[in-house]
Amino acid sequence: MGRTITIYRWEFDLVNLIITGIALLVILSLIFFIIPSLKNNLKDINTGKNAEVTADNSSINRQEATAIQVIDGDTFQIQTGEYVRLIGINAPERTEKYYDESTSFLRSLIFDKAIILESDLDNRDSYGRLLRYAYSSDGKLINEELVRRGYAIPMEVTPNLKYREKISDAYRQCISERLRLCGE
Repeated sequence: MGRTITIYRWEFDLVNLIITGIALLVILSLIFFIIPSLKNNLKDINTGKNAEVTADNSSINRQEATAIQVIDGDTFQIQTGEYVRLIGINAPERTEKYYDESTSFLRSLIFDKAIILESDLDNRDSYGRLLRYAYSSDGKLINEELVRRGYAIPMEVTPNLKYREKISDAYRQCISERLRLCGE
């Protein structure tokens, strides 16, 4: 009537070995995948304290900064030591015409002044610089102003196209007035 099931010691050890292996895989996946992901999420939440919500509930990542050095007409350094590359524009390089004027104009707008930096979809460029739009204390979009005054030209880099139309409009105005880079 009753059947006896015999479990040999090696079978018991094999089951324990499989359970231990699964537990080890779970622990390793926690260590290498889940915990780092949680750390990144916490880091994003902590840096998100500078984010604000607009009327349409979209999140805009903005931070206050002070420019401590101007490198050229589209790149500067802020008080944290980070370098910032302005999105959507391209200013003359050191060997190009209007380099000094472009650099001086950006310096007059931001050097040692409080500015607001706003991100787009990409956070950094291939050189590790922060990619940002910058606003002066009076609310002017500095990227747009540099183009409007002929110190930079538009440069679209997908996917960072948030203010593409504003910058394009500024360029059309610059061309109509034939200012600096727009008069060439």
